[in-house]
Amino acid sequence: MENGISRIVKSVLSIFKRPTVEDDSGAQQEFPTQIHLLYAISRALRKGDAVTGRKSLPIELIIEIFRLAEFVRPSLLKHSNQSFSISDGGREILHIDANTLFPRRMRLYLQLETTSHDQGWCSDPNSGNWTWFQINILQPDPNNPGTYIDKPDPNDTRTHLHWFSHHNDLAEHEFKHNSGPVFGLDHPLWTHLGPEDRISVRAEARFPGWCNYVRDATLVVRELFDPARLG
Repeated sequence: MENGISRIVKSVLSIFKRPTVEDDSGAQQEFPTQIHLLYAISRALRKGDAVTGRKSLPIELIIEIFRLAEFVRPSLLKHSNQSFSISDGGREILHIDANTLFPRRMRLYLQLETTSHDQGWCSDPNSGNWTWFQINILQPDPNNPGTYIDKPDPNDTRTHLHWFSHHNDLAEHEFKHNSGPVFGLDHPLWTHLGPEDRISVRAEARFPGWCNYVRDATLVVRELFDPARLG
């Protein structure tokens, strides 16, 4: 059964890479956005094809196909174009309040994009890269209403909930656009996120001489496309 689903996923992915699919008359139908295309693919899978003998699929199977194919739709963009630099320390760039995401948190993907560079030189490249970006979970400070503090890791209260996103290019003078990994459906961030928490993006630099120059940053949130939401 899994091999069969995998074949269907590969077939659907091949369609997703093209801006057209065949309509009921066999003509190539163009779609203005990928969301329109996703709805068309979902309808086609539910309807089947009498000409080719392709059977209609139940919505439960279509949902699983879309999940395995990781078909997502834009959900939220949080952008900051405040330029700054940080030396041997850390600073928040932007944040998203969890209450805007919490009901859908187990259907979300998150990725950080930055335009930045380090101090432009490094005397010993083998000593590591010490400018980077990370994503933290903050929680309300019970002692200071309206403020937030790092959320402790429930498995080790000596540490806080934060995850590395990406480094700057090492010894780079010019601003470069970099993206971190996608935090997917199974990322622990979503499990630990509470409705009153915040997702915080931080720029970091450690040790004297290291500096993180930031021009802009964008936190991109995408939601798993739900093929069951059809009119």
